[in-house]
Amino acid sequence: MGFIPNMTVNQRHLKRYLPDIKKMIYEELIFGLGISINNTELNEVKELMKITKNIVFHLIAGVNSVEEIEWLRKLDYCKILVLGYKQIGRGADYFNTEVKQNMMLWNAFVGMYLSEGALSFDNLAIEQLYIKQMMTEKEWNKYYMGDEFTFSMYMDAVNQQFAPSSTSNERESFDNYSLIEYFQKFRNR
Repeated sequence: MGFIPNMTVNQRHLKRYLPDIKKMIYEELIFGLGISINNTELNEVKELMKITKNIVFHLIAGVNSVEEIEWLRKLDYCKILVLGYKQIGRGADYFNTEVKQNMMLWNAFVGMYLSEGALSFDNLAIEQLYIKQMMTEKEWNKYYMGDEFTFSMYMDAVNQQFAPSSTSNERESFDNYSLIEYFQKFRNR
């Protein structure tokens, strides 16, 4: 069907689910693994890095510190995806002064990393960190991967919902559609 299944897991859950994640990688049930970083304990991360190079570390602008970019870049192999801070869902409960101050630091330093090609960004981070304004039109056209739901969609396994993107309020229950039905129905809108 042309789908490339990827999964994101919060770092705090790695120890508990490590055997299951390894099994999914070995059986090629997932091809990419996003790890939302929240501490410097990297034992499980390093174990997974031995069996796949398809790991992308997720940092949330404003929640994670800018220093964590450097901390992760010291790993032998490292891809970093910067996610925008969502003030909906679980994110609404955590938006505070510290997040706002961290976001200002991200805005100040992100240009340096952008010029090095050290980071990639989700669409919300592109908007919040003014990434388009830091690039020439030629660079933008080369690197921008398209609007939400163009080549990807969001599945919330915790709440068992599909959505065009993680910031969308248009959610559908797994009970209402299969993955294929949802993608075919809503992609053509």
